[in-house]
Amino acid sequence: MRQLLPALALLQACGGSEPNDLADCILSGECDTGEASDLHWVQVSAGMHESCGVLSNGEILCWGSGVCDDDEVHAPLNTGKQAIAPEGFFSQVSLGYLHSCAVGEDQRIQCWGLNDQGQLAAPDREFSTVSVGEYHTCGLTLTSEILCWGNNTSGQSDAPIGKDFSNVSAGWDHSCGHHTDGTVECWGGNDRNQVSETPASVVLSMEAGWSHTCAIGEDQHLRCWGQNEAGQSTPPPGNYVSVSAGDDQSCAVDTQSQAICWGETEFGVLAPPNARFQTVSSGWNSACGLTEDHDILCWGSNQSGQLDVPEIP
Repeated sequence: MRQLLPALALLQACGGSEPNDLADCILSGECDTGEASDLHWVQVSAGMHESCGVLSNGEILCWGSGVCDDDEVHAPLNTGKQAIAPEGFFSQVSLGYLHSCAVGEDQRIQCWGLNDQGQLAAPDREFSTVSVGEYHTCGLTLTSEILCWGNNTSGQSDAPIGKDFSNVSAGWDHSCGHHTDGTVECWGGNDRNQVSETPASVVLSMEAGWSHTCAIGEDQHLRCWGQNEAGQSTPPPGNYVSVSAGDDQSCAVDTQSQAICWGETEFGVLAPPNARFQTVSSGWNSACGLTEDHDILCWGSNQSGQLDVPEIP
């Protein structure tokens, strides 16, 4: 709804003093009529105890506490139930276990949270995408190269040398890159076959979870590999446009814009709301989705307030 300013302000905006000047100004649409803000969500990422979203103006809002079971505050830093996001303007945010990172308007990566293993020490390079894992982080540079930093006990930060990647996703102790030719390459921990069972076929998109990875093939069918004790790597049949691998569960958006989750969880993550989604982000025991109306809906556990999406200011 358009909200008109007082007549004096409109006259000043138009530069005129006569009533017909005011009318002409309004009708032409050239006045500053004080139109309400059209801010909306453009991206969401669900982590372990918190979630974050990016607004259309580039600001990040986070919610949840970042509090672990031992009541030790980790990441993001918080006040009460509201996680604190960095100031500035960003194009993308990614949450992992106990730290978070975002790509700024200067295309540098800014990270916050736990930094005991160098997971916040982003290289001074320009990036298009960032992905946060457990204790490591990976980013895709503007030259299509993957750089990873932080914990590397399983080789999860040893990204392949090459400049032909279009995306990257960091999991628990493994990472995966999506080549520009559509193939996927994974590296790092392989105790659940999360690396050795990487398919050789072309995929449209992919995302690494804690110890498994899911991808959408050219036929729009899902393929997951790695840990499957809870059924998180056994996706339901159907055609999909977006997928997100979490912990004991995975979620995807099908071609009818419905969110579907599978695996095993006691927190209700397998029961997404009935809405039309663009994308979905699967966290540890919760998930969030960006709807076609640019709203964010979250479901699952709310023990740390990770479902309490804030109102847009």
